[in-house]
Amino acid sequence: MDTIYLLTYADMSAVGKDIYNNFTAKLIQTLYRLSLDAIDDDERLSEMSKRVRKERLLQKSPRFIELPKRIQKKALSIEADLLFLKYTKAQILDIVEQSMEGGDWFNIDSSGGFLALEIVRNENLNINYLLNKLGYLKLKNMDIFKLYDGKKYFKLEFAKDIEKEEIPHIQDIIQKALSITLLKQPPSIRLHRDEIAIDCTHSHNYATMSIKCHDQDGLMSYLMGIFDRLGVDIISAKVYTHKNRAEDLFLIEQNGNFCSNQELIINELINKGEI
Repeated sequence: MDTIYLLTYADMSAVGKDIYNNFTAKLIQTLYRLSLDAIDDDERLSEMSKRVRKERLLQKSPRFIELPKRIQKKALSIEADLLFLKYTKAQILDIVEQSMEGGDWFNIDSSGGFLALEIVRNENLNINYLLNKLGYLKLKNMDIFKLYDGKKYFKLEFAKDIEKEEIPHIQDIIQKALSITLLKQPPSIRLHRDEIAIDCTHSHNYATMSIKCHDQDGLMSYLMGIFDRLGVDIISAKVYTHKNRAEDLFLIEQNGNFCSNQELIINELINKGEI
């Protein structure tokens, strides 16, 4: 990197008298510094290389080639690295194809012995309402990915399954979650500061928050309602309950609304206004 930096300076200086100036010098210095940081971050480099490999597989797929060029470009520009790392090529193409359709889309799947919901939303989904209504099914995992043009992909996996006759009820709940904008927070949730841990050094793009507390009905709905209100972008959530204890782990996008507002977020979560 040092050699490339010096060669770039020499090359620009040789082109003309005013080509290498204060403005271009600052740009090159910034690029040099960011490149060194990236090289030092082995985990980030590994994630990038895995994503690049997945992108190459996508680009060779006949399904991908058949997509409109503008959709191909937008699909490859999706910022969520975890989408490319966690999901298969076929799953990514399914999501991209559904996002091409106008309006909202959702799918209800119980073939694996548990309920799984997929939703593509042009605007924010009222996840608070959805989780509140489906709390009895015990959420186990949730992914939320920003796609493009303001669209988001949601996947929710629950611990329990449903009967076929319950499907219309689930459909009705999803439809309302796509249209209802406000839902009062459950008043009975209680959290303590020592039950919340935040790590803003998890990776270059993501922070984590873990919550270990007494299991309470409506806990996940309560948490997601606060995150939505404060503009905190949840990428994924892992939920584990055992012997009346809940252990929730959130992967959160480093977009400026989380790590810079840790105290505010914690105070909102403990619902006391105390530090």
